[in-house]
Amino acid sequence: FVFDNVTSQMEIWKSKGMNIKCSVNASVNELIHDDYTLWAKNIVTSKNADRTDYEIEITERAIAYNDCRLIEKMRYLKELGYQLSIDDFGTGYNSLMSVGEIPFDKLKIDKYFIDRIDKIEISELVRFFIEYSHTLGKTVIAEGVETEEQLNILKKLKCDEVQGYFYSKPLLPEDFETFYIEFNQENK
Repeated sequence: FVFDNVTSQMEIWKSKGMNIKCSVNASVNELIHDDYTLWAKNIVTSKNADRTDYEIEITERAIAYNDCRLIEKMRYLKELGYQLSIDDFGTGYNSLMSVGEIPFDKLKIDKYFIDRIDKIEISELVRFFIEYSHTLGKTVIAEGVETEEQLNILKKLKCDEVQGYFYSKPLLPEDFETFYIEFNQENK
């Protein structure tokens, strides 16, 4: 249901000239189920959508168990062209141990760290996450950015992308269209 609606909405936005990517959360149970990967292969093809426009987010806690079936499914989804991200990074038990072993494109640093990034020990840990991820050729996103101070620290630490209330709260599709147009006009 979610992916069907997401792909339909993305078609609408593409027809309006909006060039965006979309992220969808998925649970381990969904990912390891054969029906999910079959759907991932077929639904986007049936709608003639570009899989690289879609990112599938998996929480780090789920990945920390290092389930062979999950890793296999993640590799398959990457081969199909989907982007994969590790969500809520830093909250799991095997954070750095598992990062080098799993196929992913983006690492999303959990809001817990961003809320405390003004503390030197936390900012140094975030710096390490960013540098380590960049060494692996991955993109880093900071979740839950709410203040200009947080944004400025993340810029100094060379974080690739940010998301959070600093820019916008979650929006309904029609409100997002207005935000998209205004944001792009202001940042030309």
